[in-house]
Amino acid sequence: MNYNTLRPLVLLTIMTAFFASCDKDYNDIGTDVIGEDHFLVDKYTGATVVAVDKSTGVVQSNNLPVNPLGIYDNPTFGVTKAAFVTQLEIDITNLNTKIGNNAVVDSVYMSIPYFSTRTGTADGASTYELDSIYGGGKMKLKIFENGYFLNDLDPSTGFEDTQAFYNDDPNIESYKRGAASHTDGTSIANGMQLNDAMANATDFTDDHFSFSNKEVISTTTNDDGEQVISRSVPAMRMRLNKDFFQKKILNAPAAMIATNASFRDYFRGLYFKMEDDDTSDGTSMAMMDFSKGTVNIAYTEDKIIRNKANTADSLTRVPKKYVLNLRGNTISLQQHSGTADYNAALASTNTTVGDEKLYLKGGQGSIAVIDLFGPGELEAIRSKKWLINEANLTFYIDRESMKSDEGSGVAKPAEPERLYLYDLTNKRPLYDYATDGTTNSTKPKFAKIIHDGIIQREEVKGRGVKYRVRITNHLRNLIRNDSTNVRIGLAVTESINIISNAKLKNPATLPLPFTNTSTTFDRLPSAAVIHPLGTVLWGSAPTVAEDKRLKLEIYYTEQTNTN
Repeated sequence: MNYNTLRPLVLLTIMTAFFASCDKDYNDIGTDVIGEDHFLVDKYTGATVVAVDKSTGVVQSNNLPVNPLGIYDNPTFGVTKAAFVTQLEIDITNLNTKIGNNAVVDSVYMSIPYFSTRTGTADGASTYELDSIYGGGKMKLKIFENGYFLNDLDPSTGFEDTQAFYNDDPNIESYKRGAASHTDGTSIANGMQLNDAMANATDFTDDHFSFSNKEVISTTTNDDGEQVISRSVPAMRMRLNKDFFQKKILNAPAAMIATNASFRDYFRGLYFKMEDDDTSDGTSMAMMDFSKGTVNIAYTEDKIIRNKANTADSLTRVPKKYVLNLRGNTISLQQHSGTADYNAALASTNTTVGDEKLYLKGGQGSIAVIDLFGPGELEAIRSKKWLINEANLTFYIDRESMKSDEGSGVAKPAEPERLYLYDLTNKRPLYDYATDGTTNSTKPKFAKIIHDGIIQREEVKGRGVKYRVRITNHLRNLIRNDSTNVRIGLAVTESINIISNAKLKNPATLPLPFTNTSTTFDRLPSAAVIHPLGTVLWGSAPTVAEDKRLKLEIYYTEQTNTN
C-alpha cells in the first residue's frame, strides 16, 4: 500500500478546519474518537482504479438549451459539422392581430444574439468579446424552410412518451424546402436558400459567413420622419427572402396562423446548414441560444381614415410588424468524422487494467468509464475506521496528443474548460455535486468549485495541465454507510448546471472488471451532447508514467495513541 504521512502542524490545522466546515458529519465518520488521541493527516493512493474510454455512438440531441452551429476541425479528434433545426411560433402580440388589406412585406430580418461581453464604450459605440466561439474561419451559411414535422410525443409509444430526435436524423435534409427563385418566394422542395442575396450581394456575406463581434446598428424612421439609430449586442443578423414570407405568412389562410399549434404544422420551422467555403482560413463554431432569436417581418397595409360626416373616407398605408420567435422543438444535427488515432483508441480498450489514454469528446463522441476498488479493498478501508478529509481523482492531460507542447507544428485545439464526473450506474450526479452549494453569479458555469473539475492551466502559455475532481462525500458514504460502489462516468460539459440526460440511439454493454457481469450504457449527460470540444487524458494503465497515471487520492486521519 502507498502511504505518505504529512505531519506539518500548519497543514493539519488548515485541512482540519476546512473539511470540518464543509461536512457537518465529519466527526461521525469512524468510531471511538478519543479527545486525547493525536491525529495525523495521511495520504493513500493504493486503491485500484480502472478507467476506459467508450464511444457514445449516435445521441439524442433535441431540445437542448444551447446548440453548436458551424464547422470545427480539431487535429486530435477530427471534423465536426453542426447544423440546427427549430420550430417557430407567432409572437403573442401578433396572435390575435388580423393582417389588414393589401399587406405587402417591405423587409424580413432574422436576428439571433451571440453570447458576448461588452469590453468598452466610446462615443456611444460599444465593443464586445464573443464567448464560446471556436475558430475564426468563414463558412457558407444556408437557411432553408424545414419540411419535416417535429412531434412533441412519440407515435410509436401511443403518444405517451416524449419524442426523441437524434443527431444523425436524415429527415431534415431530405425534406428541406426553399424559395422557387430569387424573385419567386413560392415554397418548393429543395428550393433556394432563404437568406439569398436576391441580386443585392452587398447586403449579404452568407457565402463567407463569420461570427462577428461587432455591435448591430440599425436605422429606422419614426412617425415624424426622423431617422433613429439603435444599437444592440452582436448577433447573427440576416435579411431573408421577403417574397417567401409574403406568401408564407401574410398570404397564409387565416386558420393556419390563428394558433401556434396550427402554425407549427403549417410552417415547420427553419433549418440552418453550414458548409465549408473552400477557403484556407480555417473553420469556426459557435454555441448559440436560438430561443432568443426572432424573425421580424416589416410590412405595410391599408388603413381607412374615417372623416367627418358628409366627407369621403380616405385611404392610407401604415407600417406594421409581424414577429416570429425561434421557439418550439429543436434538433442539433451533428456529423463527426474522426481522426485515425481517435477511431483506433475507441476501437480498443483494456477492461482489466484500464486504457493508457482516455479520449473524451462531446456530441457524438466518447466518455470515460471508471471503476474504483478491487476485490476486498473497500472492506479493508472500512475496517480501518478512517476519517476521510478529502478524496479526489486527478486527470492529467496528454499534452502531446492535445498539441500543447512547443513545436508540435499543428494548430492547438481548444480545450474543455470543465469535466463532469457523475454516477453512471444511476445516471445522476455524485453526492459531492449535491452538497457543493458554491455559486458564481458572473460565470454560472464555474459554480460548484469545491467539487471542481475545472481545467488547471499553465501560467505562461495557458495550455491545460490537469483536471481535479473531489469525491470526498461520495467516498465517505461508501465507507460509513456501506453505499453501493457505483460505476463513475467522466464527460466534457458545456455547463456544470445542466444535469439532465440524453438517450443513446444504440445502448452498449459495459463489462465490469474483476467480475463476469456488466452494466448497460444507455444515457449520456445532455451537457456533453451540447459541448463540441474534447480532451485526451492519461489513464490508469500501468504503462502510464507514475506521476501522470490516474489515481484515487485519499487524505485521511487515524488514531495514534502515544501512550
